[in-house]
Amino acid sequence: MTHILPLGDVLALDAEGTLINPCRRDLIAPPWSAAVEAIVEAYCAHFGTRLHSVYLRGSVAKGGAIEGVADIDSFAVLHSEPGDSDEAWVAALQARMSKEFSFHTGLEVSLVSHRTVRETRRPRSGPS
Repeated sequence: MTHILPLGDVLALDAEGTLINPCRRDLIAPPWSAAVEAIVEAYCAHFGTRLHSVYLRGSVAKGGAIEGVADIDSFAVLHSEPGDSDEAWVAALQARMSKEFSFHTGLEVSLVSHRTVRETRRPRSGPS
């Protein structure tokens, strides 16, 4: 039987409510860096001025991603609340990234408003 270890982490907030990201861009190695750039460009193109910031977490952002094993975990902080049209965009982006970058096992895309980040002391990514 496989034993699952309680691993993982939660992003902390600074005194102003900004997420503190322990990951570093310089740790994102090829071929992951090309996929990350495409994802960031897609966030920017879709959200425009609604986009506050994009965060990457997990093994890709920490430099430990393994091709064929790792997924790409991302989330965006928006100046406004996410809407239904944004959810449709997420599904299309996930499909596109799977075709263009077959070495990953999936793309997690979560959307949260900046208001929610400021008002929630322990924000989390992922669906509600």
